[in-house]
Amino acid sequence: MTRNAEIRKEILLQLYGARLVWHSAALITRQARKQGLDYTEAEVRAECEFLADQGIAQSSTDQVSGETKFKISSKGVIEYEKNQ
Repeated sequence: MTRNAEIRKEILLQLYGARLVWHSAALITRQARKQGLDYTEAEVRAECEFLADQGIAQSSTDQVSGETKFKISSKGVIEYEKNQ
């Protein structure tokens, strides 16, 4: 598995665990680091955007902070559950 695929897998794990909550790339990165993973925020953001482009995640820009946040889509839930 490539590093990018590992990052996407971690993102889906986190987003699946909190289905209705929007997560920033920074939050996902912090949670991954707590687990001993060394992903950078830029890597996580890029893979979040990739998942959003594929329809597996949804993205939304916070009007106040301008920060882009992500949550899992229904397609992403099905995809995650198929691969478990």
